[in-house]
Amino acid sequence: MYTTLNTIKTYLQAKFDGIENNECTVELGAIEKEGQIEKNLLITLVRIEEETSVKKQHASIRKTNDGTAFYANPDMCLNLYILISSHASYNLALQQINNTVYFLNSIYRDDKSIPEDIKKLSIELQSPTAEQWNSLWQTLGGKVVPAVLYKARMISINSILSAKEVHVVDKDGVIIDPKSPLRRKLEQGKNLNEEETKELLSVLTNLRAKKLPHLTPVELNFLFENGILLDEDEQKQLADYLKELNGQD
Repeated sequence: MYTTLNTIKTYLQAKFDGIENNECTVELGAIEKEGQIEKNLLITLVRIEEETSVKKQHASIRKTNDGTAFYANPDMCLNLYILISSHASYNLALQQINNTVYFLNSIYRDDKSIPEDIKKLSIELQSPTAEQWNSLWQTLGGKVVPAVLYKARMISINSILSAKEVHVVDKDGVIIDPKSPLRRKLEQGKNLNEEETKELLSVLTNLRAKKLPHLTPVELNFLFENGILLDEDEQKQLADYLKELNGQD
C-alpha cells in the first residue's frame, strides 16, 4: 500500500516540478483537525477494501525468483481509496487540484516519458455525492478544502514472505531442491570448488536438520567425505550404494 501511495506522490511531484515557478510540495499524511501547518498537496488513504471477485480460495505452490518453491495463501487484491487535497490558498488550491486531475488523467500506457511503476496502476476518479463528501470530511475531522477522491484498483498483497517452504519430489521420492543447482551439479559428477562445497554442505545439512527424507546416496557420500556423521539408516544406504558402485567397476 505504501508503495502505491508513494508512487503516486513521486509521479505528481515530478509533474508539478515541471511547472515554472512551482511551489507545490506533494506529501503523504493525515488530515489535521486544526488545518495543515504546511500548505502542501496532501495524499491521504481514507479506505481499504478487499476485491473479492477475483479471490482464489485455496493455497498453491509458487516459486520465488531464485526458484524456491513455497506453499502460499492466495494473494489479497485490495482497492485503495485515496484523497488528494490541497491546503494552499483557495485560488492556488483550485489550480493544484485541477493540475492533479490533469496529470492523473494523462497516464498513457504507450507514453515512454511516464514511469513504468505508475503505468501499472489503475487509478479511477470517484464522484461521491454531497452527502458522502460531507460524511468523509466529518470523519476526517478537518476543514473542508479543494480535493479529489481516487480509487486505486487491484493492489495485490501476497503471502510469499510468510509462506511455508515445500520440496518437490520425483517419482522415486527424491527431493528436488529447486534453489540449489549445486545438488544437480553433484549428481552429474562435476567437481565443486571450495566455496561451492561449503554452500552445498550447508544446504544438505539444513535438509537433514529438517528431517526431510531421501538424500541421494551421492549426497550422503558427499557428506561422509566431508566429515559429516551419518545415522545408521544413512550409513546402510551409503554402504549399499558403494557396494553396488564397486560391483559395476
